[in-house]
Amino acid sequence: MPGTSYTCLYVELKHLMAYIKLNGAPLYRDPNGVGLKSVRTVNEWIMPGKNQISTFWHWPTEVAYKPGIARANVSVFVSDPESTIPKPLHILAQHRWPMPDKPEAYPYESSSIFELPGNPPTRLWVDAEPLPDKLSPRDRQTALLLVEQLADAIERQNLDDIMVLVDYKIREDALANGHDLEHLRQSMREQYQFVLEEPGLKRQVLPADSLNCMVIGGNKLARVQQANWEEALIYHSESCRFKFDIYVAKIEGKWLIVR
Repeated sequence: MPGTSYTCLYVELKHLMAYIKLNGAPLYRDPNGVGLKSVRTVNEWIMPGKNQISTFWHWPTEVAYKPGIARANVSVFVSDPESTIPKPLHILAQHRWPMPDKPEAYPYESSSIFELPGNPPTRLWVDAEPLPDKLSPRDRQTALLLVEQLADAIERQNLDDIMVLVDYKIREDALANGHDLEHLRQSMREQYQFVLEEPGLKRQVLPADSLNCMVIGGNKLARVQQANWEEALIYHSESCRFKFDIYVAKIEGKWLIVR
C-alpha cells in the first residue's frame, strides 16, 4: 500500500533450473526450468545484522544445452513507499545470469551478504533459542510432531486447533508487514476454511522417514521438508493442490510453528 515500505525479492528466470534462498530459506524453486517472473515481500525473513541471498543455477535436465538463452535476474530491494506496486527504491543485493566476466558453465552457485538498518520488527530472531547445525533425534521428533498435529487438525477440519498451531506465525506476519493482527487472523482463518472445504481433499502420502529438518536463519529455526526440498505437507483435492511450507523454532523451551 502507498506510504509503506517493504523488503522485496524479485525473481525472473528463463531456461534455468534454479534454487533461490534467503537466509537459508528456499523461497523460490524452479526444478524443471519452466521459467518464472515474480516479486514478493520478505520482511519476515530479514534478520538483524547480516543477511544472505544465495542462488543456484543448473541447466535443465533432459534438455539439449543451447548457449546464450538462459537468463536470471534476482534482487532484494527496499520498495518505494510512494508506489502502489513493489518498485525498487534501494537495491540491497542483485544476482544476474549470465555474468559478463564468467563463462556460461553449470552448475553455478553464488551468494551475497547485505544488511538492512532498521529491519522489520519481528520477534523470532530474539525469541528463538539457538539451534545446533543438526537437530538432536529428540528435537527432530518433536518438530515432526508439530507437522503431524497440523495435519491431524486439517484431517479433523478443526479450524480452532489449526489457528492455535499457527498463532505465532500469524503474529509474526502482522509485525513484519504492518498488518492489523485481528484482521490477519480472520483472513488466515478464511483461507484455511477454503482449503478444508475443497471436495476430495487428501494428504499426499509420503514414504516413512521422508521428512527432515534443515536448520537455517542463523541457526534460529528449521524448515521441515522432504528430501527433494518439497514442502512438508502437500494436499490434493479434485481440482487444486495445496502446499504448506513449515518452519519451526524453539521458544522458551517449546517448539512452535513460526513461519
